[in-house]
Amino acid sequence: MSANTKSVNKREAGSVSGFTLSFGVAPDRAAPVAQICRDVVAADVSRHPLVSFLQFAEQRGAEQHGFSISARGCRLVAEMPELPEHLAQAIRSRVASMSETPPLDIEIAYLSADKDRPPRLAPVWKRWTLSMIGVYPLLVALFYLLQPITAQLPVPGALFVVALVLTGLNTGYVLPFLNRRLGGWLSR
Repeated sequence: MSANTKSVNKREAGSVSGFTLSFGVAPDRAAPVAQICRDVVAADVSRHPLVSFLQFAEQRGAEQHGFSISARGCRLVAEMPELPEHLAQAIRSRVASMSETPPLDIEIAYLSADKDRPPRLAPVWKRWTLSMIGVYPLLVALFYLLQPITAQLPVPGALFVVALVLTGLNTGYVLPFLNRRLGGWLSR
C-alpha cells in the first residue's frame, strides 16, 4: 500500500463485498479530477463482470471538493484484491501529472459482506402465527360490527366490505404494532 493510501478497515478473505475510495481536492481542481475519476472508472471497473454496483459521487464544498467511488460485487475483492489500490494509484498518478496539484491522500474502505445480505426471514410458521394473531380477532370483531351495514348486501359484497376494512387496519396498524412488539420473537 502506498504512502498516500490509508485503509480504514481490515480486508479479510470472504468477508468483503466491495470497497469505497474517498478523497478531496481544492474546488478549482474539481472538474479535471472528476474527469480523471470517470476515465479511470470507465477503463478499469465499469464493464468488469464481477462489479454488480458502481457509484461515483461528488460533494461540493467551499474549501474542499469530496469524491467517492464505490464498487460492489460478491467476489470482487476476493478475486481482485489489488483493484482498490490499483484504482487509487491510477487516479493519484493522473492527478499528479496536473500542474500545481498536491498529492492525493486516498482512503480505501472495505465493505463488509454481512451488511449487504438481506435480513433473514423468520420461519413460515412464525409469520403465519403473527398473521393469525392480527387477522382472526379483528375479522370476528369486524364481522359483527359491520353487520348493520353489510346485512342488506349480497354475501360477496359483504365480504368485500369486511376485507377492505380488515386489510386497511391490518396493513396500517395491527401488523406494524405486532411486528414491533414481537420482533424479537420473530428474529430468534
